[in-house]
Amino acid sequence: MLVAAASTPSTADPTWKLKATDSSYSYVCKGEDSIAITGDRNSLTVTGECGALEVSGSGNQVTIESVGAIRISGNNNDVRYERALNGKPRPTSKVKGAANSVRRGG
Repeated sequence: MLVAAASTPSTADPTWKLKATDSSYSYVCKGEDSIAITGDRNSLTVTGECGALEVSGSGNQVTIESVGAIRISGNNNDVRYERALNGKPRPTSKVKGAANSVRRGG
C-alpha cells in the first residue's frame, strides 16, 4: 500500500508524508520542505534541498541530495545524504533504535 500526500507547510506538519510498505518512491524538495516517511522496507530517493527528513519504521533506505536535519526511529534504516544545507559539514541527526545509519554518500 502506498499513500503520499502534500500539505501546506506548518511548524508541526511535514510538507510531504509517505506511509508505505515495500515501495519505491521519488520526491523533489523545494528549499525548506520537510519529509516524513513511515513504514517498512521502502526505498526513497530525494533530490533538491530539504529542511528535514524523518524516518519511522524498519528496513527503509533513503538517499537524499541535501538536508538540514535527520531524525530516525526504528531499526535497520539507512539514510545517505550527499551534502548538508548551508555549507555545514553534516546535517544534525537524532537516531533512536538499533542498526540505523546516517552517512554521507549517495
